[in-house]
Amino acid sequence: MRALTILPMTFLLAGCSSSSSDPENADPGSEDGLAFPGETWETVDPAEVGLDVGKLAEARAYAFAPGRNTQGVVIVRGGKIAAEWYADDADQDTPATSWSMSKSYASTLIGIAIDQGKLSGVDMPMTEFIPEWKGTAKEDITLEHVLRMQTGIPWDEAVGSFELHLSPLQLDFSINREGADGPGQGFNYSSADTILLSWAIETLGEGNAGAFAQQQLFGPIGMKADWWDDADGHTTGYCCLDSTSREYARFGLLMARRGKWEGEQVVSEQWIDQATAPADNAEQYGFQWWLNTDGSISEDAPRELYGAFGLHSQRTYVFEELDLVVVRNGTYNVKENRSFVIRSTMDALATEPPDEWDNAEFLRPILEAVMDEPS
Repeated sequence: MRALTILPMTFLLAGCSSSSSDPENADPGSEDGLAFPGETWETVDPAEVGLDVGKLAEARAYAFAPGRNTQGVVIVRGGKIAAEWYADDADQDTPATSWSMSKSYASTLIGIAIDQGKLSGVDMPMTEFIPEWKGTAKEDITLEHVLRMQTGIPWDEAVGSFELHLSPLQLDFSINREGADGPGQGFNYSSADTILLSWAIETLGEGNAGAFAQQQLFGPIGMKADWWDDADGHTTGYCCLDSTSREYARFGLLMARRGKWEGEQVVSEQWIDQATAPADNAEQYGFQWWLNTDGSISEDAPRELYGAFGLHSQRTYVFEELDLVVVRNGTYNVKENRSFVIRSTMDALATEPPDEWDNAEFLRPILEAVMDEPS
């Protein structure tokens, strides 16, 4: 039985093969003087954007040490690629996957829908989207509870994520989970919560969340990506956004630039502030973003650091104040026909995990590399 499908990865054939160092293809920047990538990225010497090449070499050595299984690293400063490294059998066009990094994308779609008045706000009851929850223990769950993973629906991510991933009808699986302990009591990481965000978007009548993302998020920032659907065509949301390391960096740059892309406010600053603010009872998590508020990402990094994190150390780190974005992806054994038939958990885990990954050890030399403001 087909459990998950990926749309044809046309992004590999359109717009990802040009040389980004070609000045005719590089974007000259927006009206406020900030650089953004056009169809391709401009690549520069690290010193041009205030980064020390020697320190960056230390980060590269950490990321590509034996056993780390790093496929690609992209470092963007000032809207330009200052460093870009790949494993021997990979390059800028090699597919990568997000796993749970996509949760941060799902959150951003909710923010866009609220900005556009299509959703009234995060205090909306989930019964607006799931009327069968009325009169049950789940009827007090709001959109904010889902965003913060504080629904109170019992969930063990270590076991449940595999059950969810192997279910052909993933949205139904998530909606029909048993029990609820009362929302808002505490943080409990749950992929089954996040897919409900996809459903909230789908109820707007503008296609599933993947289609909405293409129109409202990927299109405006020039990002080429494919998001998996379940067997009923509902976007997974909680995982499985296939793209390249360069393309994930576009999303990171959008966040670092406070939701603005070449003069267009794709998602509001107000939403970014809300999405990256911790709850009183969960300092390490915002609206589907991991936060460094309590130093849990890295004690040595700015507390303002936040990131989109996925299984096997898929990472997009965002440093707004430094105009710095760092992406790390692991080795991805993507099926050649671009579709997955999930027969076992091993088939579901198509990336190779690092033997260890320490955010602080990787980020320390990158932060030490920062010398000046990007030019």
